[in-house]
Formats: sequence, structure tokens, C-alpha cells
Amino acid sequence: MHWHRFLLVFSILITCATGTAAQTRDELKVIFLAGESWFGKQGYRYSLLDLALAKSGRSYSLTVADDNLPQKRRSAIMEKSSQPYIMIMGTNPKLETQHRAIYFPIYLGIGSGYRLFLARKDLQDRLRAVRNLKDLQNFSIVQGMHWSDVAILRNAGLEIQEVARKSLLWKMTEIGRYDLFPRGMFEIFEEHANYKKQLPNLIVDDHLLITYPFAIYYFVNKDNDELAAAIEAGLRAAYHGGELQDLLFKTIGPNVKKALKEIKNRVRIDLPAHNISPQTLEVIKKYPFDFSRIEN
Repeated sequence: MHWHRFLLVFSILITCATGTAAQTRDELKVIFLAGESWFGKQGYRYSLLDLALAKSGRSYSLTVADDNLPQKRRSAIMEKSSQPYIMIMGTNPKLETQHRAIYFPIYLGIGSGYRLFLARKDLQDRLRAVRNLKDLQNFSIVQGMHWSDVAILRNAGLEIQEVARKSLLWKMTEIGRYDLFPRGMFEIFEEHANYKKQLPNLIVDDHLLITYPFAIYYFVNKDNDELAAAIEAGLRAAYHGGELQDLLFKTIGPNVKKALKEIKNRVRIDLPAHNISPQTLEVIKKYPFDFSRIEN
């Protein structure tokens, strides 16, 4: 009799424990380490993360830690913390080893590998004379400290200077400390609009386009496979359902659409692939950018 009671109580305890575990598993807590990538909750990077979590089929809470720390510092915080942090970075093989990369290029195949230049007004005529990589090597280019693009650009023989404080890069370009500041096609026009009143001599060059295989990913702590799997599943579902492309086209703005339509009119300089993993080369081909949609 006592044995049967023990089994009954044990079964109830197991059921309660299982139910509690399932309930805990169903809710994902996510903290977006926004930092220098923060464009507000209406921006594409936050909105896409929110969409991916919604499409994952899991209940979730999404909060923002707007710390404005340099990328390397935020990366170190995420690596050592047990908190459910997620951040955005341009990828490279080292980062993919250090963290758990979510192998989905958030700007699709075009990524940040399609880059235009911020420059001072008085450089536009010189830039219009550039026809190839050799010509471009006559200009100094500024980048943030430890950015993944640095190794790619230097490998192409370009003169690169790194600056620790990202907030200074626009001003340093406008006053002529450096000639060019390359930015992803999906970010350059929004950034220029934000700075043009205080930096009136800063322009978006209308002549050049540089490209290289590259992707921007969401990253989580390398031990947080559950969060990574949920976000990756949500991104794939949003892509195949069309919601991801809809969101991208909703947020990129008319200047980006105009630049995409006129992309064939620019002098295109293709840089060789460098410091990129086989997985990234695969996914930027798997999830291409649909150029046909810009005509609609």
C-alpha cells in the first residue's frame, strides 16, 4: 500500500517538474546588446529580430541593452555572461568560433558586401576619375577598430586606418582626416541623413561601388543553442514566407531603392574573398537578394 502511494506521489512530482520545465522552455528571454548598431525599435535590425522570435513559435520577451560600448567590449561581455544576450556583427571565422553564429545573412546575399562611400564634397571629382582598384588605392579609408572588414580591405591593398570610437568616424571623414568611410548600402543613406546638418561637407559618393563576400549575423553565446535554434528557425520561416523581404523593403527607404536601381551605372570594384568561412559563403548564396522587387 505504501509502495503504491510512493509511486503515485513520485509520478505527480515528475509530471509537475516536467510541466514546469516545458513552461520554462516555452518562454525565451532575449536581451539585444544594441550598442553601436542601434537604430531604434523601428529600425530593421531590431524589427527583424522581433519578427524572427515571433515566427519561431515560442513565447518570448525582448529587451534592449543600449550600452553604446565598442563591438569588442560587447563581444567579450556576451562571451563570458550567462545572460541571453544577442548582438549583431559583421562576421569572420574568429567570431564564429568565439560565439554561436546564426548562419543567416540578415541583409540577404547583398549584405554589407555592397559598399558605398561617405566622403567630403571636394573629393567627388577625384572619385569620379577612379576606374579600378589601383586608382582606389590612392585614397585613405577609415574603419572602426577590430571590424571584420579591415582584413578584407587591407588584403586588397587598400590603405586602412582604424579608429576606436565609432562616433568619430563621420566627423573625421568630413574634416579630411581620412578620405573615405565605406558603409553598407542599407545603412549609408540613413546615417548620412542623421549627420548632414551637423556635417554639411559630408556626401554619399555617386560613382563607386565596392563588393566582397560578406555577411552580418546575429550572434549569441556559444552555449545558447536553444536561442540560436529558435532565431534561425524564425529567420528561415520569415524568409520563405516573404515577411523578411517585406520588412527589408519597408525599412530601406527611397534612397536605397534608387541606388539599387542605378547600381549598374556605378564603377564596380570587386575585392577578393578573404577571411570568410565556407558556411558564410554558402548562406549568402542560399539566401539571395531579390533585385526584381525594386522595380515594383
